[in-house]
Amino acid sequence: MVHGKQINFLLLPDGEDPDSLIKKEGKILFEKHINNSLSFSDFFFKILINKINLKDCEGKTKFINIALPLIYNIPDYIFQVNLIKTIGEKIGILNFFEIHQLIIQKKNVKKLLKNSYLNNFKKTTVRMLISLLIQKPKLIKIIPKLKLFKTSNITGLNFFIELMQICNKKKITTVEILEQYRGTKFKKPLEILAIWNHMVPEKEIEKFFIHLINKLKMNIIEERQEYLIFLDRKEGLNLKKKKELWSLNKNLVQIRKNF
Repeated sequence: MVHGKQINFLLLPDGEDPDSLIKKEGKILFEKHINNSLSFSDFFFKILINKINLKDCEGKTKFINIALPLIYNIPDYIFQVNLIKTIGEKIGILNFFEIHQLIIQKKNVKKLLKNSYLNNFKKTTVRMLISLLIQKPKLIKIIPKLKLFKTSNITGLNFFIELMQICNKKKITTVEILEQYRGTKFKKPLEILAIWNHMVPEKEIEKFFIHLINKLKMNIIEERQEYLIFLDRKEGLNLKKKKELWSLNKNLVQIRKNF
């Protein structure tokens, strides 16, 4: 399929072609046939379902296994998405596309994990936060306002801020987040983060997430603290920066009490 173009199918009686049918029934009746022609998607599913029983699990599985490889051959990704969603409607699973995407991602991750680079994919605080936010975008509601500094150089922090902004804009799902980065260098790492097992019980996820946020806040403050101490030794601090350093020390003491 190509953007802006549509294919329709008109099934003619056996032994007939357009010319013979027009001669037999007339132009007006033939035009009615054209108006009743099937769109590609209707024709596609009609042909498949005609030979498969969708009333049992085996039939539904067969239908999926036949339909998906054919859909993958369609160049238009948006059209693919709509056809896959239609599969879900046909088999009675309305969120089939999301389930399908997660299955694909898990398969991709298994392949990726064979890569030595990914075997060394360390669980840093920021990566765990990104992972949890991808898996559970609703966690955005409990993230407090983070005070950032221009001197902050924590790996992945800028990406985490970007992800927060995406989750803040609208209700978004894991699949939709991953689609945001389709075709980018972040796609493969994010697919791994999307299924990372943090070994945390479901009811403890929010508590664990807040713990990580506090840890990140502490890391941000410690980094700024180290920078100001370095600056003080190098050239001295003005009154404003001295007050900032004092305030940072005070905040660190408070945050560490929560650990």
